[in-house]
Parts: sequence; C-alpha cells; structure tokens
Amino acid sequence: MGTVEYKSPNWRKTGTGDQHFQEVSVPEPEADLQLARERLTGLNASLWAIDHHVELAQIASTSEDTADLEAQLQQRFGFTPDECSWITSQPVIRLTRSCRATIESQVNETKKYLVGDF
Repeated sequence: MGTVEYKSPNWRKTGTGDQHFQEVSVPEPEADLQLARERLTGLNASLWAIDHHVELAQIASTSEDTADLEAQLQQRFGFTPDECSWITSQPVIRLTRSCRATIESQVNETKKYLVGDF
C-alpha cells in the first residue's frame, strides 16, 4: 500500500493543544482513524481539566514545573504522557463553560467520524 493524496480531517497539534484541519499525504484511511483516536483522547483529557480545574490548580501550585505536574497527573490519575501534554498546554481560557461546550461538540464529531457516521 502506498501513500495517497486526499482531503480528509487530519489534525495537527499547535502549541496550545488546539487541533486544526490540514491537507496532508497519509497512508490510507487508517492513519486518519489513528489521528481521530488520539484527538478524542486529548479532547477527553481537556474535558477532565475543565471538570477538575480546582484540583488541577491545587496540584499545579505545588508542582516544581510542568514536568513535575505531568508526573503527578500520571501518578495520581493514570494519564498518559500525551494526555498530560493536552492538559498542561491548555490556556486558562480553555477552562470556560463555553469552551467546554465546544470541546464536547468536537468529541461528538470525532466519535461520529470513528464509527463512520459522517
């Protein structure tokens, strides 16, 4: 199997953890599914951060640095390194209710994509 050019909902992370659509060459649709799964994992980590912002702030305020915060998140909650990156790269504005609604919408869209209902 080779690489094919086509437009598809591929995502790339930015410095803030946001995801953006882009056109890329990828090996068949399986790559899209893997990216969608990674996106869903990250979005769910973002929702966790919104729902647990007080606890997250308490842990962050006692952490030496981002690496220490991520280590504590992994130890206390079992997050993966990628999930920790999503959580720690969120600007404060991403913890608002309106942003939560946007993320929930993105979660639903990504789930539909993964089950082929788009």
